Amino acid sequence: MPNRAANNLQAALDAHGRLTIDRDCVGCGYNVRGLDHDGQCPECGMAVARSVHGDELRFADPQWLAVVCGGLRWIRITLASALIAFLLLMVGSTVTTLIPAASVDSFSTFSLIVAVIGLLISLVLPVTLAWGVWRLCRQEPKQLSREPSLSWRNVTRFVTPVAIALCVGYTASPATATLMTMIWWIVTMLVLGVAAVALLSYLAALARRIPAPDQGQRLRRLRRETVLVLGCVLLINAVELAVWVGVVQHIPPSSASWINRYHGNFESCMNAIIAIGTLYLAIAYPIAVNVTARKIDAARRAGLELTGG
Repeated sequence: MPNRAANNLQAALDAHGRLTIDRDCVGCGYNVRGLDHDGQCPECGMAVARSVHGDELRFADPQWLAVVCGGLRWIRITLASALIAFLLLMVGSTVTTLIPAASVDSFSTFSLIVAVIGLLISLVLPVTLAWGVWRLCRQEPKQLSREPSLSWRNVTRFVTPVAIALCVGYTASPATATLMTMIWWIVTMLVLGVAAVALLSYLAALARRIPAPDQGQRLRRLRRETVLVLGCVLLINAVELAVWVGVVQHIPPSSASWINRYHGNFESCMNAIIAIGTLYLAIAYPIAVNVTARKIDAARRAGLELTGG
């Protein structure tokens, strides 16, 4: 505990360690003044220390915090498995391209096995990610009556499965350039971006309660960068949709050549920006989640030590 917090706590306790200030129990609202700091609320059994120290995670409900840490663990497993699946698919594709199957059958079989393993892993990822987010966003018991309906936790918990379903549906759809598939892609990117921003915002709110202000600032900065990359993606897709509709359906071929030329230059520049931004997020996102998960788990273990759990 920081020195300032320790001094404030000592000033709020008498010589026998009893609380000398009014403080409502976070479990039931009972005034715990006069109770021992290491004791429990006589009405609901909540530890008095959890009411004294406010929203710090180490004084949160230990069972809820264990579920949150379990959800983060599943998300970390998903991110690591996604990287492994991507590498396996890349290895299988590269081996198949560089070494013809007719010349070396063993390499062809190896590439096929590697690609199949990568594909099987990628099929499980949506389930593990949805399960991890669902556990991470479990509602905290003491907030049943005061959390707003449109909180980052609720947005993350309910928008993420929708984003996953849209991504899976788009991946399984025919790879043909139609108006419906282009609109589906734009909607998928928008919902996916909302889910990613909501997750980062919820993690930043949890980091504030560790407390870990530096990590919270990193998460908020990553959130702004995610919004920037998402904006670029939506912009280029909106332009492509407008050009596709205009060129294919309305503009005569003789008048569309210059549009295609300038659109191609714009698309190349935006794709380069998006590729760099996506690569950065692919590296920064797992790091941010991993660091935050370790800090939250450390707060959970500190809480168990304080309560002798």
